[in-house]
Amino acid sequence: MEKKVQRVIVETMKGFKERYAIEPSTIGFDQDHVHVLCRFLPKYSGGQVIRTIKSVTGQKIFEQVPKIKAELWGWEFWTDGYYIGRSLT
Repeated sequence: MEKKVQRVIVETMKGFKERYAIEPSTIGFDQDHVHVLCRFLPKYSGGQVIRTIKSVTGQKIFEQVPKIKAELWGWEFWTDGYYIGRSLT
């Protein structure tokens, strides 16, 4: 994943705790996917949190790295899939 895109994701998610009550503690990047370890209020479902993360970061990526649209299949940055694991601590 392009470093500029990674930077946009990290910078965008820094404000999530105050604005959305989603607290990202770790963000990791692989070739074509992102790992996010975060905490959020139990009134939100995991799906709601994922939709918020994808929506807000996707908008910021398109604003700050507009050339990325030409590289995407279907003009969407994020795929529909995700995995949610739960910590028991």
